[in-house]
Amino acid sequence: MITRIKVYGKEQNRIALGIVKAFLELHPKADLSSLASHFPVRIDNDCSKIIFMTENDIKSQRAQSAFFTKKDEWLIMPDGERVGLMSSWSKNSFDELVKFAKKEGIEAIESDEPTGTYRLEWVKQDYEKNAKLQDLESEFKSFQKMEACIKKAEEDMFSGYNPKGYLNFITKGYDARCKDGKYVYHTLRLWGLDRISPYEEQYFLKYYNDVKVYMDNLSRCKLEDFNGNSGKIIENLEKIFLYVRPSTNNSRLVYDSKALHLFLPDLIIPMDRKYTITALKKTHQLGDVKKELDIFIAYHKMMAKIYKSHKNELDKMHRETGYPITKLLDHAVIGFELLKKK
Repeated sequence: MITRIKVYGKEQNRIALGIVKAFLELHPKADLSSLASHFPVRIDNDCSKIIFMTENDIKSQRAQSAFFTKKDEWLIMPDGERVGLMSSWSKNSFDELVKFAKKEGIEAIESDEPTGTYRLEWVKQDYEKNAKLQDLESEFKSFQKMEACIKKAEEDMFSGYNPKGYLNFITKGYDARCKDGKYVYHTLRLWGLDRISPYEEQYFLKYYNDVKVYMDNLSRCKLEDFNGNSGKIIENLEKIFLYVRPSTNNSRLVYDSKALHLFLPDLIIPMDRKYTITALKKTHQLGDVKKELDIFIAYHKMMAKIYKSHKNELDKMHRETGYPITKLLDHAVIGFELLKKK
């Protein structure tokens, strides 16, 4: 498991609190039932302590001394409910917690933090190194070749694709697009995602509501922003991609990219299993969420560099066709694969 957050602390119980706080950073929609299902209720075989208890139950049972209950120690649930974490940890139960945390991408580190404190540190990932993608930069070094690929894709556009409806939708403002989650759902069905997983409209709309808080943070971002300080973009995409489940299918690379493209067409490139993933030579890694995230981020970083190399030509094509830059780059990759098969 790739380490996403490091927890530093001196005392076991403070590290334990940091671990659970880090878990909530990674799973921002987790409620009390989610915590109970992820963390063993009785970690230590020598005792039967409850790990989590609501503020009301702590008060009614007068259990304040057994839980973290100071202002900054409460675990805040999505509905605002405050939950306390047990404050006394034996070595056995603490060791079990640390093992669990490691599987979740959380690393516990003993350090000289001030007594009664802990510190969280997000770990920066080298997505390009982890993903090791096929080098499309060299394939698209010539814009003439890229243009031929784009034209080929548009000539062979797959059935069910409605360019007019698509262009009308993505030219709406962000707020207008977000009000029409049902349109996005039905467009994804036309794009064939109903053949990938048996999701239902209600399930998709729940996903859409879950990720909107992170999409809001990205609403003004563009693909070219991956060329600069992209920390904000990557942090929000990590939360969308890793910790909010978008479909009942184990692979979310194609689903996420296509859904997010419709909401954020200036930032996210739709990725196709048949063409994009094949071009990147990564079909064998579908289903491994961590590897898919590496591919997702590394691909956008690489395509942002390609856009920078041909910015004037692609901007001109965007003005002439109405297609966003992300969609033109998607067409280039699709056409690249189509031409290879001739």
